[in-house]
Amino acid sequence: MRIRSFAGDDVAAIHAIQQQCPQAAQWKPEDYLGLAREPGAVILVAELELSNALEVAGFAAFHQVLDEAELRNLAVHPSHQRKGVASVLLGSVILRLRESGAKTLYLEVRPSNQPARVFYASVGSRLDYTRSNYYRNPAEDALVMALEISPSSHPSPR
Repeated sequence: MRIRSFAGDDVAAIHAIQQQCPQAAQWKPEDYLGLAREPGAVILVAELELSNALEVAGFAAFHQVLDEAELRNLAVHPSHQRKGVASVLLGSVILRLRESGAKTLYLEVRPSNQPARVFYASVGSRLDYTRSNYYRNPAEDALVMALEISPSSHPSPR
């Protein structure tokens, strides 16, 4: 698996992955392109070599302001889920954020998204607070989770 920075021509692949993952934030392709241009924003892409060709297997989009960051979106193609792709992506996010001085990574997750809640808790995320009626289609609260990422807090996931 290779983790690399997003390139503009990745937008179709990551949008297609997002559309196959209903629990992921549902953005338009131009939202990714806009985020990629923002200062402090990074989109990482996970690639796998399959049949002598590289295939985008997942992505993580995040944004940092000073010593805080927000995980805006993370999705892995259904055929590559539960194979460690999300762990490697999140580990790469944490490593980049630590290197740039971030101390806390925040994220929102639907209460109904039990696999994501278990995954984020397994790397040390804790429930910070709840945002009422945050999600639409279907309407649902958001659990805001925080992950302390300072070097002394814990090792990053693999």
